[in-house]
Amino acid sequence: MALMESRKTVKRVVVVFLAAVVAAAAMIYVQAGRIPSLYKPAILTPDQRKRAAKEFLNRKILDEFGNAAQRNEPFEWVISEGELNRYLASIDEIAAGAPSVRQGTVMCAMADAGLAGPAVALRDGKVTLMARSITHEKVLSADVGFRFDADRKLAATLLAARLGRLALPDAVVRDRIDALKKLLAPVADSHHDDRSNGLVGVSALDIGQILRAVLTAIDSEPIPTDFTWRISRRRVRVADITIADGLLRLHIVPVIGRPAG
Repeated sequence: MALMESRKTVKRVVVVFLAAVVAAAAMIYVQAGRIPSLYKPAILTPDQRKRAAKEFLNRKILDEFGNAAQRNEPFEWVISEGELNRYLASIDEIAAGAPSVRQGTVMCAMADAGLAGPAVALRDGKVTLMARSITHEKVLSADVGFRFDADRKLAATLLAARLGRLALPDAVVRDRIDALKKLLAPVADSHHDDRSNGLVGVSALDIGQILRAVLTAIDSEPIPTDFTWRISRRRVRVADITIADGLLRLHIVPVIGRPAG
């Protein structure tokens, strides 16, 4: 009798344990499958992507940034989350502005890294980089924070990583970032401008350089924040970055007393 009761008790324990495992697995699956509320990639038609590329290059870069850089005084350059997501959706059209970059290069590099549908969110001092994992059909997110070191170089730190809304080890996202850096290398190197350094992409309008520079800075060597505006040869520096309420603000100051090259 006692033996039978013991067996029943063991069975109950096993059943409860298995039920707990199944419930935990189901919860993990649900959390991983949930789309983050901040994930809002822009869905654009080909014509809309062309217009967004023209807007980025002409208004945001040449007009808003370039005209202010030529005045040789401090200024603030602001870009919104919505604008960034439109430009990310149009990244191939923007990158194709460089004569040696083929149409579709950047999105193909992302696809080769197993990613699609890039988007960003700007909140509380950090940039949340998001993309859909092609293999798992779930959203991979990485929170990145920025700071300036003693030499005024820009350092980026991976703060958190998630699949859906499930927290992941940082190494999972670092593997995807490393793969993307390697795949973007030909894009960046194909339109390199030796007369600039640091954030070279802003002066050369080379989006491949910008992407690789920011990705390379994550948990790696800080990158210089001085660069030369190509048209006027004015040298400027990113003195501070503010990220809040869906806006990214670059605080730019002129670099005085240095040769333009």
